[in-house]
Amino acid sequence: MIKFNINKGNVVIKNISSTSNKMWTMNKLDYKFLFIGSIFTIISTVCGATLPFILGKIINAAEVYNDTTNNLDFPTNTIIFNLLFMLMFGFFGLLFTYFGRWFLAKFSTSKLAEVRRNVFIKIQYLSPEDLKDHKDNSLLTRLQLDNLNYSTYLNFLIITFIPAIFRFIIFSIMCLVLNYIVALFLIGFAGLFYIIIFIMSMNAEKSYIEALDLTDSLNRIIKENITGARVVKAFNLKERQRQRFIKINDSLIKTSTKAEKKVFNGWPFSLAFVAATSVIIILTFALISWWMPNSITNLGNIIAFINYSYLIMWSVFELIVIQIFRARSLASKKRIQEILILENNHFNEKGNMFKPGDIHFDNVSFKYNDDSIDYVLRDISFTIKQNTRVGIIGSTGSGKSSLINLITRLFDSQEGNIKIGGINIKDINTNDLINNISISFQQKYLFSGTIKSNIKFGNEDITDDEILKLLKISEMKFFIDSKKEGINYKLEQNGQNLSGGQKQRVSIARTLAKKSKILIFDDATSALDNITELKILESINSTKKNITQIFVAQKISTIKNMDQIIVLDKGFIVGEGTHDELIKHCNVYKEINKFQDKAVK
Repeated sequence: MIKFNINKGNVVIKNISSTSNKMWTMNKLDYKFLFIGSIFTIISTVCGATLPFILGKIINAAEVYNDTTNNLDFPTNTIIFNLLFMLMFGFFGLLFTYFGRWFLAKFSTSKLAEVRRNVFIKIQYLSPEDLKDHKDNSLLTRLQLDNLNYSTYLNFLIITFIPAIFRFIIFSIMCLVLNYIVALFLIGFAGLFYIIIFIMSMNAEKSYIEALDLTDSLNRIIKENITGARVVKAFNLKERQRQRFIKINDSLIKTSTKAEKKVFNGWPFSLAFVAATSVIIILTFALISWWMPNSITNLGNIIAFINYSYLIMWSVFELIVIQIFRARSLASKKRIQEILILENNHFNEKGNMFKPGDIHFDNVSFKYNDDSIDYVLRDISFTIKQNTRVGIIGSTGSGKSSLINLITRLFDSQEGNIKIGGINIKDINTNDLINNISISFQQKYLFSGTIKSNIKFGNEDITDDEILKLLKISEMKFFIDSKKEGINYKLEQNGQNLSGGQKQRVSIARTLAKKSKILIFDDATSALDNITELKILESINSTKKNITQIFVAQKISTIKNMDQIIVLDKGFIVGEGTHDELIKHCNVYKEINKFQDKAVK
C-alpha cells in the first residue's frame, strides 16, 4: 500500500515503485468482501431458483384437481403450503441479494478509488520527459474520462457479472432437471448468441482509442481557448478557434459513432430475443411434442421451464451489456496503463540522506531529448560554496533554468556529475533532496484557496505570525493589511485575482516558508520594480543566513551584490566571479550591463 508521511508540510510517498504500475491490488479485506458477496449472491440465486419450481408444483396440483377422471378434493393445503414457501424463499432471496450487492459494492468502490488514486499519484511522479510526451490535456482525459470508462466497466463486472454467471449456471441446472432436451437447445442457443455479440464488439476497441485521442485534442483546444481568452479576443481569433473546435469535434463525432455502431449493433436483437424467449420455448416444446409425444411433462413444469429460460436469457443479456462496456473499457484501460507502466528514473527511494555542503558541477552536459544533437548545457563546471549567495545570468535560451532543473533532479544530465556535500545527487534520497531545496520557479502557480493555504504548501506547521513575517519580507504585507480577510484572502485558480507582481511575492513567501538548506529563485522578481526587488533581496539576505542562495536573473541589478556570479551564453559558462571582476574580464557580462544601463537612462 502507499503510505503518506507528513514532515514539516512535505508529503512523502513511500514505496511508490512497488505499486504504481498496477491498476489495483487485492488485500485480505478485499478477498473477504468478494467472498461474502459471492456467497450471499449464490444463496439469493438459489432462493430465486426455487420460485418457478414451486409455482410449477402449484400449477400441477391444480391441473390434477381439474382432471375430470379424478375425484379429488381441491388441494388447498398443498397450495397454501407452497405459497408460504414461495414467500419465504422470496423474502430470503431479496435479503441475501441486498447484502450480496452491498459487499460486492464495497469491494467495487474500493477498487475504483484505488485506480483513481494510483493514476493520480503516478502523474505526480512522472518525469519531465514523460510529461513532455503526455500533455496535461491528455493526462486530464486519462484521469477523468478513461478512468470513468474503466471504472464503469469494473463496477458492472463486479456488481452484475458475478450474479449473472451464478444465475445462468443455477437456472440452467434447473432447466436440465425439468427437460434436458429443451434445456440443451436453450443453453446452446444462448451461448451462440453471446459469442456473436462478443465478436461484433471486438473491433470497436480501435475506434474507441481513436475517439479518446481526439478527446485529448479537443480538451487542448478548450483549455487554450479558456486560458488564452484575452489573446483570442485581442487578436480577434474567435472564428479561427471556432473552426478548429468544429473540425476536431466533427472528427470525434464520426469516430465515436463508428465505435458505438460496432458495439450496439447487437443491442436491439438482444432485447428482442429476451422478450421473445417465452414464445421460442413454447414453440420448441410444441415441436418436441410432435416429434416425441412421450417426452413432454405436465403444464406446471412447462411454465416453470419458461420462467427459468427467461431468467437465463436475462442473465445472458446482462453479460452482453457488460461486453458492450468492455469494448470501451479496454481502450481506456490501455491508455491508463500507458501512464502506470512509466518508470521515473529520476526518483531514488533508497539513496543517502541529504548532507549540506558545496554544490559542484563537474563537466556537465545536458540536452532535453536524448536523440537530439543539440545540447542545452555543455561541459559545465563550477562550485557554489555552502552558505553563499550566487547569481546566474545570461540571455534568453542560455540554459539558466535548465541548470536549476538539474540541481533539483527534475532532469538528469547525460554527461558529467553534480554533487552536493560531496555526494552525487543521483545517490541522494530524492524526497530528502527535494525537502532541502526550496525553489521559486519562473512561472508562478498559485492554488485556489487562500494566501495562507498557499504559503502552508511550503510548510504545513508554519504559524500565522510566521506567515505574516514572510509576507513582510516579500513586500506583500501591505496588501494583506488592506484586506479584511488578511492572510485568509481567497485566491482564484492560479491567483487570477492578483497581479503578476503580487503572485510573485506570494510565491517568494511560500518558498521561504520551506525551511531548506538551499534557496533557489528562478527569475523570481522579474515582475517587480527595482525598488521592491531590492527590498526583498535585502530582507532575504538579512533573514536567511547560513543558507545557500541561488538567484537566476535577467537583470544585473538583481545579482550585482552576490558573492559569486556565473554568466551563461548559448549553454557555455563564459564568465565567473564578482560583479567588478566580470565587468573587467567578461565581454558578455559587459555587453549585458552596457545594454541595461542604456535602457535605464
